[in-house]
Parts: sequence; C-alpha cells; structure tokens
Amino acid sequence: GISKNILYHKTKSPNYSAEYEKLLLEFNLPLIIKTRCLININRFYFHGAKKVKLSNKNQILLKFFFFISLIIFIIDVFKLKKIKIRNKKKLI
Repeated sequence: GISKNILYHKTKSPNYSAEYEKLLLEFNLPLIIKTRCLININRFYFHGAKKVKLSNKNQILLKFFFFISLIIFIIDVFKLKKIKIRNKKKLI
C-alpha cells in the first residue's frame, strides 16, 4: 500500500512535501537531518513544488546541495516509472 508507494504519493503532492521538510528545519535537529531536509526541498522543487520561504542561511545551503538533489530527482524518475509499470501489471 502506502508505504510501498510513498515516493509516488510524495511526488503527487510536492508542495506538501516541500512544506513538511521546511517545517522540520525549524526544529533543533542534528545537522544530518537538516541536510536531508534541504536536499529534499530541492528535490521536490524539481517535482514541481512552489518555492518555500527559507532563511538566508538555508537559501545558501539549498544552492549548495543543488546537484545532489538533481541526482536524487533523476533516480526518482526511474523509480516512478517502475511503480507505474508495476501498477499497470496489477490491473491486467
């Protein structure tokens, strides 16, 4: 169900996904979690999310992680194709 297709659901609502990651940035979390959040915000921008308001520091860090996010986005595209193919086979 949902856990198996979480990527599909997150990419269908990229605005929500980017806002969720932005919300996580506001908490006192370890640097590795904040890094993941910034990468995911960029990643969901590629999926069509609207820009979210971030602090100047986070805006700079967002640009720093641009290429990592792009690579993850490309991986997402291939995974989404597999999910769509798998779902079509189930319908047959």
